[in-house]
Amino acid sequence: MYSEVLSSTSIRRIAEGGLCLDFEELSENRILRWEEIMTKSRSGSVTEVEVCRSRKELETQLNTMREQLDTVTGQLNRTKVDLGTVTGQLESTQDDLQTITGELESTQDDLQTITSRLNQTEDELQKTKVNLRAETIRSNRTEDELQR
Repeated sequence: MYSEVLSSTSIRRIAEGGLCLDFEELSENRILRWEEIMTKSRSGSVTEVEVCRSRKELETQLNTMREQLDTVTGQLNRTKVDLGTVTGQLESTQDDLQTITGELESTQDDLQTITSRLNQTEDELQKTKVNLRAETIRSNRTEDELQR
């Protein structure tokens, strides 16, 4: 960042020199230096790259980054396919769970009905036992009376 408007000649030199330009020639007008920015704290994903490399080095780095991008893209696509598969399995499991839950509720209703009938049968059995005892006692009395 410069403190005054640069001349067309200075701008042309910057454009032609790119990031590899020796900016010290323009230092008297600079108010913010790249070196100062580089000393500030950073956050997030910061990757430092050399900017004054040969074209071949830059192409090699670009190709490496493209390969990394292709690898990550492939992994992302496989993950997307896996997600689709797992989502389908989840939906199927949820359907199975709903079916089983319905069957469980039906079985619980059946169990409650059977339990109620069993309780009624046990009550009837108790009454029958009481009646049987009473009849046995009466029968024994009658037998005793007959024996006398």
